[in-house]
Amino acid sequence: DSIIMRDGKKLAADIYLPNLNPSSQYSTILIQTPYNRLFYRFGLPIGIGTDLSNSNFAFVITDWRCFYGSSNACTTTPERGKDGYDIIEWITQQSWSNGKVGTWGPSALGRIQFQTAKENPPNLVCCVPLVSSPYYNYEEYYEGGVFRTEYVEQLDNLGFGLSNFILSHQTRDFAWQYVENQNNYPQAIKVPCLMIGGWYDHNTRELLHFYNSIRNNSDANVKD
Repeated sequence: DSIIMRDGKKLAADIYLPNLNPSSQYSTILIQTPYNRLFYRFGLPIGIGTDLSNSNFAFVITDWRCFYGSSNACTTTPERGKDGYDIIEWITQQSWSNGKVGTWGPSALGRIQFQTAKENPPNLVCCVPLVSSPYYNYEEYYEGGVFRTEYVEQLDNLGFGLSNFILSHQTRDFAWQYVENQNNYPQAIKVPCLMIGGWYDHNTRELLHFYNSIRNNSDANVKD
């Protein structure tokens, strides 16, 4: 299937529905991936596997703009959070949707959840980002000032194309300050997030930083 975005371009989507009758409606789990949605045809996440018929959820899995089935929707500066908003709006208009959408996914699939939540889709009820934060910072690529060669090469091999910028800014200059400010928005996250990580993950520091920032902003907004 394909989902039309606000600019008229289409993102490729796979839709998984449990066995249902015409009146069945489900909460939906949205997964947005740059790693090819087709891999999920061999099994769905979070304990579902191939036993979709006994699930309480529908699943929608989309390819990011510029990746795999959504290559034709590519733009120079994709706004992935707005794409996530549009996908959620499309889901809630389907006959099988009960109007509630949650998101799930690790690493890049987690980062796009924060970007989507930042846009505040009215029907997004929760996010489950694993080993992820939206926070791009200098230390992630130059740990202690030392270039993380293998890490950046891996990102390039996955199609993210970050090395040109990273190698052009080998010190924490104004460009890094701008990037960090643009991707640090805890005050914009209004939905519950179950953030999962581990001590041996590649971005534990960034995950904890953003978790604490969300908590601090939430506490500041509590009224007696």
